[in-house]
Amino acid sequence: MKPITLFFIFITLAGSFAGCQRRSLAKDLLSDNPDVRGKALERLGQLPNIEKSSLTSTLVENLKHSDTRIVHRAIDALSVLRGAAVPNLVDALTNPDPFVRMSAAQALGLIGEPAKDAVDSLANLLKDSHPLVREEAATTLGRIGASAAKAVPRLVASLQDESEEVQESAKDALQKIGTKEALVALQKSKPKPKKTS
Repeated sequence: MKPITLFFIFITLAGSFAGCQRRSLAKDLLSDNPDVRGKALERLGQLPNIEKSSLTSTLVENLKHSDTRIVHRAIDALSVLRGAAVPNLVDALTNPDPFVRMSAAQALGLIGEPAKDAVDSLANLLKDSHPLVREEAATTLGRIGASAAKAVPRLVASLQDESEEVQESAKDALQKIGTKEALVALQKSKPKPKKTS
């Protein structure tokens, strides 16, 4: 056999093997066994970016799964993909299930500043009907930090939220964002000390 033919056979077999490994990894990322999932997340984190991106489509498909446990596992895996997963996680913020929306916001929070393209969508979630979603959106905006500055007006409005947890998360986010507007709003929101006579 000619060396060039052997080379192409090797490349074909290597590609086939890599495809099997990706399918196995995708399956492990969604496993019911937390140990298997944990090891799969570690393997995912060690993959080169090009291989991570090839798993994205599989994980994105699972964001629409009817079993919310599978959706949450897919979101966890997407958060390991960092910035490349942001568009897919932003899509999950519109899922009808509030716990999926909350999980997507959590995953974006784990990504932190590289999730800055999600700021508008997260700011919109501050008006979500579910308080846990609003709370997580505020927390995530804080984790994004100064890059979430355009969400400050919505966070300021959240200081008046009916949920104390949302109010606290909004205060924390404004502190972490740290712009002048955020800090002034925080100062204004502090209760004024009562004068004693």
